[in-house]
Amino acid sequence: MIRSVAINRRRRSLDVDLEGRDEPLAFPWSRLEPAPERDDRVATAEVDPELAREAVDFQLESGGAGVLHEEQVLEYHRDPRMTVEVMRRMERSPLGIRE
Repeated sequence: MIRSVAINRRRRSLDVDLEGRDEPLAFPWSRLEPAPERDDRVATAEVDPELAREAVDFQLESGGAGVLHEEQVLEYHRDPRMTVEVMRRMERSPLGIRE
Protein backbone atom coordinates (compact mmCIF):
# COMPACT_ATOMS: atom_id res chain seq x y z
CA MET A 1 0.00 0.00 0.00
CA ILE A 2 1.26 3.47 -0.87
CA ARG A 3 1.26 5.94 2.00
CA SER A 4 2.30 9.04 0.04
CA VAL A 5 4.02 10.30 -3.09
CA ALA A 6 6.18 13.38 -3.65
CA ILE A 7 7.48 14.96 -6.84
CA ASN A 8 11.26 15.38 -6.74
CA ARG A 9 12.09 17.85 -9.51
CA ARG A 10 15.81 17.96 -8.72
CA ARG A 11 16.23 14.20 -9.23
CA ARG A 12 13.42 14.05 -11.82
CA SER A 13 11.66 11.27 -9.96
CA LEU A 14 8.57 10.38 -7.96
CA ASP A 15 9.38 9.49 -4.36
CA VAL A 16 6.92 6.76 -3.40
CA ASP A 17 6.48 6.00 0.31
CA LEU A 18 5.35 2.39 0.69
CA GLU A 19 3.93 0.79 3.79
CA GLY A 20 6.54 -1.31 5.55
CA ARG A 21 9.44 0.82 4.28
CA ASP A 22 11.57 3.22 6.29
CA GLU A 23 12.36 5.53 3.37
CA PRO A 24 10.56 6.39 0.12
CA LEU A 25 11.66 4.70 -3.10
CA ALA A 26 12.56 6.97 -6.02
CA PHE A 27 11.02 6.11 -9.41
CA PRO A 28 12.58 8.03 -12.34
CA TRP A 29 10.37 10.05 -14.67
CA SER A 30 12.05 8.37 -17.66
CA ARG A 31 10.36 5.08 -16.68
CA LEU A 32 6.86 6.59 -16.49
CA GLU A 33 4.33 5.86 -19.20
CA PRO A 34 3.86 8.31 -20.88
CA ALA A 35 7.41 9.51 -20.26
CA PRO A 36 7.81 13.28 -19.92
CA GLU A 37 9.81 15.14 -22.55
CA ARG A 38 12.70 17.46 -21.67
CA ASP A 39 10.46 20.54 -21.33
CA ASP A 40 7.46 18.57 -20.02
CA ARG A 41 7.55 17.86 -16.29
CA VAL A 42 5.26 16.03 -13.89
CA ALA A 43 2.75 18.62 -12.67
CA THR A 44 0.79 16.59 -10.11
CA ALA A 45 0.99 13.16 -8.48
CA GLU A 46 -1.56 11.69 -6.07
CA VAL A 47 -2.17 8.33 -4.44
CA ASP A 48 -5.33 6.86 -5.98
CA PRO A 49 -7.77 5.73 -3.24
CA GLU A 50 -10.03 4.09 -5.86
CA LEU A 51 -7.24 1.61 -6.65
CA ALA A 52 -6.88 0.61 -2.98
CA ARG A 53 -3.89 2.97 -2.59
CA GLU A 54 -1.82 0.64 -4.78
CA ALA A 55 -1.27 3.18 -7.57
CA VAL A 56 -0.30 6.80 -8.19
CA ASP A 57 -2.09 9.00 -10.72
CA PHE A 58 0.19 11.59 -12.29
CA GLN A 59 -0.36 14.40 -14.76
CA LEU A 60 2.21 16.08 -17.01
CA GLU A 61 2.35 19.81 -17.67
CA SER A 62 1.40 19.09 -21.30
CA GLY A 63 -1.85 17.47 -20.14
CA GLY A 64 -0.79 13.84 -20.56
CA ALA A 65 -1.65 11.52 -17.69
CA GLY A 66 -0.74 8.07 -16.47
CA VAL A 67 -0.76 5.61 -13.61
CA LEU A 68 2.22 4.21 -11.72
CA HIS A 69 1.48 0.96 -9.90
CA GLU A 70 3.14 -0.08 -6.64
CA GLU A 71 4.50 -3.25 -8.28
CA GLN A 72 6.32 -1.18 -10.93
CA VAL A 73 8.20 0.64 -8.16
CA LEU A 74 9.05 -2.63 -6.39
CA GLU A 75 10.15 -4.23 -9.66
CA TYR A 76 12.37 -1.25 -10.47
CA HIS A 77 14.07 -1.67 -7.10
CA ARG A 78 13.97 -5.48 -7.41
CA ASP A 79 12.26 -5.95 -4.07
CA PRO A 80 12.18 -9.62 -3.04
CA ARG A 81 8.82 -9.07 -1.31
CA MET A 82 7.24 -8.67 -4.73
CA THR A 83 8.50 -12.10 -5.77
CA VAL A 84 7.15 -13.65 -2.57
CA GLU A 85 3.75 -12.03 -3.13
CA VAL A 86 3.64 -13.25 -6.74
CA MET A 87 4.45 -16.80 -5.59
CA ARG A 88 1.67 -16.67 -2.97
CA ARG A 89 -0.84 -15.51 -5.56
CA MET A 90 0.26 -18.23 -7.98
CA GLU A 91 -0.26 -20.90 -5.32
CA ARG A 92 -3.82 -19.65 -4.71
CA SER A 93 -4.58 -19.37 -8.42
CA PRO A 94 -6.45 -22.18 -10.19
CA LEU A 95 -4.29 -21.61 -13.30
CA GLY A 96 -1.26 -23.72 -14.11
CA ILE A 97 2.26 -22.28 -14.14
CA ARG A 98 2.39 -21.97 -17.93
CA GLU A 99 -0.98 -20.26 -18.28
